[in-house]
Amino acid sequence: MLRPWGRVPEFRFRWTVVGNRPVFAGPKLRGMSRLPLSAMLALAVLPALTGCSSTHSTDVGLTLTVAHPQGDFEQGPSLFKTSDVTYMVRYLSRTEPDRVDFDLIILVPEFGRPFGFGDLAVTCVADGATSTADTDEELRSEEFGGVFEFPMWCEAPEDAERMVVEIDHHDEQLSFEGAVF
Repeated sequence: MLRPWGRVPEFRFRWTVVGNRPVFAGPKLRGMSRLPLSAMLALAVLPALTGCSSTHSTDVGLTLTVAHPQGDFEQGPSLFKTSDVTYMVRYLSRTEPDRVDFDLIILVPEFGRPFGFGDLAVTCVADGATSTADTDEELRSEEFGGVFEFPMWCEAPEDAERMVVEIDHHDEQLSFEGAVF
């Protein structure tokens, strides 16, 4: 069947009315057949917009950006407006024989809501040895926009020449690899 917007044979939607609301009753999502239309549309675009469990990699000294939805808690995050949070790992420098220091810098734009740091996890991998990063900075659970610099360090084997700093934050995995000086 041709429609003004083209041929779409594999996407046949069935609608029904429950109370006074139209609900989706399509064959592809039989377990969710009684969800309101607004919920179905939100669920359809959510994975693409939130970047669910994405992995990003680059070199130390370069930046990675990750899109996060805008909006406040009262109105809920917007599914269509996003802003980029920028991450950077700077300076892998050996300060002790078994310790490598670095700076984690996070640039957070104004989202109209707090941005959480409570689930920030940083680990380091050098010559197959994995260690958790430490910092003397107090990581507040939430902050509004700004630039946040966290001096951190990891234990590393004395002969390690390269290190990977892995960041797990808001279901995003970021890794920064570089030479240890």
